[in-house]
Amino acid sequence: KQWYQRRVAITAGEKARQLELLKLKREQLRVKKNAELDAAAVVFDKANAKNLRLEDQRKAQLELARQRMLARRKKLKPEDEEEEKVEDEEEEKLEDLSNVQDAVGAMQTSILQLVEQKHEKRKKYRLRLCVDTTA
Repeated sequence: KQWYQRRVAITAGEKARQLELLKLKREQLRVKKNAELDAAAVVFDKANAKNLRLEDQRKAQLELARQRMLARRKKLKPEDEEEEKVEDEEEEKLEDLSNVQDAVGAMQTSILQLVEQKHEKRKKYRLRLCVDTTA
């Protein structure tokens, strides 16, 4: 009886020790996973900050380019302004020509459709004449 009680006491003590050991291991795993999540969050935050910094740099570069263009336009000599006006006029003429060509193409398409409709009507008329003469 005593032997059994000691054995139960040892077993209970061993079970308690194993339970504590298991709790410690679980706590270690939880801390390790939290550390991994924290590390991932830090990496994500750094990447996000880098993207924001790159976006800010891009915006700054665009603004700088805009300012340079404005400064260049202000510094243009009168002859350069004349050249620019001539280039603008040429571009407008090319656009007008393109618009005219588009209009001509649209008219040609319309005329072609009208001619096809006319031919279709004539074809139906002739077919009707043939049917009427044979009947």
